[in-house]
Amino acid sequence: ELTPMSWAELRSLVAAGWEVGSHTCTHPRLTTLEDSALVDELERSKAECEEGLGADCTSLAYPYGDVDARVVAACARAGYRAAAALPELWLGPTSPLAWPRIGIYHLDDGLRYLAKVSPAVRRVRSLGAALGAR
Repeated sequence: ELTPMSWAELRSLVAAGWEVGSHTCTHPRLTTLEDSALVDELERSKAECEEGLGADCTSLAYPYGDVDARVVAACARAGYRAAAALPELWLGPTSPLAWPRIGIYHLDDGLRYLAKVSPAVRRVRSLGAALGAR
């Protein structure tokens, strides 16, 4: 079920116009890493993606959606231009390196999936989070 795609398969997606980004090497909670380990995860993953894809890797999905200001700064220094997080409150993006994404999981089938990807539900969720932050 979790068999990864080969580099050849990923290169074919890139050739067809898809964006393929990084997700780190070992899938750690980046906010818990010491600075040197954080830099290694971000830079090594980016380099491996670029070598395997034969193209620039400029985006990242933070493992577990876990991010803070220190991780965003390290991501920028590593050369990423965009990164996606899973914020607890969806206040809208504060930076291209802290873009909110929606978590889709095995249990999200049928109506649950449709609700999560619905533009109307995302707008309501965004409004609710903004009102709650006041």
